[in-house]
Amino acid sequence: MNETERERIIRMVSEGTLRPEEAASLLAALAAGHTPVAESVNSAQQKSKTAQEKSDESAKTVMHDVEFRRPDGTSYSVQVPPHLIAAFMKIAAVQLKEASKIAAQDAWVGLKTMTRNKVTETKQNLKDRVTGKTKKAEEAVFVPDPAMTRKTDARHQIVQMVQNGRISPEEGAKLLEQIG
Repeated sequence: MNETERERIIRMVSEGTLRPEEAASLLAALAAGHTPVAESVNSAQQKSKTAQEKSDESAKTVMHDVEFRRPDGTSYSVQVPPHLIAAFMKIAAVQLKEASKIAAQDAWVGLKTMTRNKVTETKQNLKDRVTGKTKKAEEAVFVPDPAMTRKTDARHQIVQMVQNGRISPEEGAKLLEQIG
């Protein structure tokens, strides 16, 4: 048996180019004195390379579609390799958390602004009424519009639900948008 051929076969098994069963048949052929062992080794190498190329090619073609929704309600897809889905989902979770914080802060700032404006208006109305600067007594008395009161209460409830985590900031923004 040629020692260099034997070493070559063993090296190919250790590299994963040949399977142990193939190596055993090649070593048996070497021991029997067959000369076309080099051709068998080369054909085994070609087969393993072809199998590796096919598995690499199939791994490249397998992609998963991950769908996202935009704030306006439309959606888009991103193709992600299977081994990156977990990392991709972690990134998306962080982005969603940040977007939720920003939306809640924006809603809170809006509510504070509305409240500040109403307080300022009420103070001015009260001041005008006390000093007698009003033209008519009816104008000095602030009578809230029932529809406006319902809208304000609804806005307050939506902001509370966002703060308590019962609805997402995106859902809260859509609801506030619908109220007007």
